[in-house]
Amino acid sequence: MNRISVEALVAGGASEQLARDIVAKSQWDLRIKGIRNPTNQPFMRNRK
Repeated sequence: MNRISVEALVAGGASEQLARDIVAKSQWDLRIKGIRNPTNQPFMRNRK
């Protein structure tokens, strides 16, 4: 998941270091909030 996030940010114009920093901060914030695993995503409801 982290690799995809970094690649998406780099494709959007961020430097690789900035992209890695953003992803690391995002992961840290999610862990602090108690979210350790992916949650149900609304766009996945109709897929079987």
